[in-house]
Amino acid sequence: MQDSRHPQNESGEQTNPTVNKAIERYIRTIVHMRLKAARERTPEQRLADAITSFSGRMAFVYIHIVWFSAWILLNSGLLNIEPFDPFPSGLLTMIVYLEAIFSLHSFLSAKTAWVNCQSSAPTWIYISTC
Repeated sequence: MQDSRHPQNESGEQTNPTVNKAIERYIRTIVHMRLKAARERTPEQRLADAITSFSGRMAFVYIHIVWFSAWILLNSGLLNIEPFDPFPSGLLTMIVYLEAIFSLHSFLSAKTAWVNCQSSAPTWIYISTC
């Protein structure tokens, strides 16, 4: 039997239209906040997000495995090629340090942007909005 105050959905469960409207309003608010946050991002923040996104993928790890292996092999002297960065590989060390600095900076920039977005969200929004 169907109650006029609580109509049934497709699976026969009773629904509350007031709750449904509140959920719809909540979802629209979250979508609006995400779109607003995306529009307000600076080019630096977008670049930081791109770097952070790429460095968090396995492709990043595989590229580095190939790159470091090739670098070490080319500079080991096993291929009868004059090493361009002989042991202790100062150039490779400097490149790795610079990459770590840029990766850390992009990660912290992305994290800071996420925290700023979270702190500007209303306190009643408990799920991630950014």
